[in-house]
Amino acid sequence: MLGPFTGPVASIGTDQLHWAQFFVNNWNKTHKIQITLVQGDTQLDPAKASVVAQSMASNSSIVGIIGPAGSQEVTAVAPIFKKAGLAFMSASATNVSLTDGKLKGYFFRVVPN
Repeated sequence: MLGPFTGPVASIGTDQLHWAQFFVNNWNKTHKIQITLVQGDTQLDPAKASVVAQSMASNSSIVGIIGPAGSQEVTAVAPIFKKAGLAFMSASATNVSLTDGKLKGYFFRVVPN
């Protein structure tokens, strides 16, 4: 999971992190396949998000990504995750052009237009 867990907008990232942790805890209670949540702090900075994304993309145990939080971060990490074949989803990226089809099959945005 990529998100701004520290810095001036940490409240956004920590809220998203807590929901992800809630899901993982509930999943792991009822399923044989266990999920581990790996955290990467972006501080809502595209440059930091790119560094975290590269680290996650090179980790073969990571099969999908929650985040990043901001549209500018999504733009920065998209080529990295697409090249690695990793699907990623943002719960708060609002730029509608992110889902114009260029990242179809890789990026998912749950914020409505």
